[in-house]
Amino acid sequence: MPPVALQMLSAYVLSQIPFRRSAPGKQSPPDAVLRSELARSCLFAALAAFFCANAVLAEFIGVKIFALEDTLGIAPLQWNLFGQSGSLNFTAGTILWPIVFIMTDTVNEYYGRRGVRFISWLAAGLIIYGF
Repeated sequence: MPPVALQMLSAYVLSQIPFRRSAPGKQSPPDAVLRSELARSCLFAALAAFFCANAVLAEFIGVKIFALEDTLGIAPLQWNLFGQSGSLNFTAGTILWPIVFIMTDTVNEYYGRRGVRFISWLAAGLIIYGF
């Protein structure tokens, strides 16, 4: 990515993170508050990167199907449900999507709906770009 585009992207991402601003005519916050805001924005960037990486990876490996019985080394479980029989075959994406949902709850707890909405749209855009 060209440096100018990267700077524009980082400026946009930082503009989406809610900062506490001082009112006009008041003193700027002390350095400790600014360091705390910087740590908050760095944490948001790290959580967003982890969320997006897991979401994209889950989509990409979601087409791989594996048998849970073979993975665990147990005999195949043949079950019957309403006349349909089968075994425990899953897509590999089922391993990562629970992590994505937990990350959504974590970001919502610390950054609210605005933060979750931003990283969700970012992840959706990356998934669309990947396909």
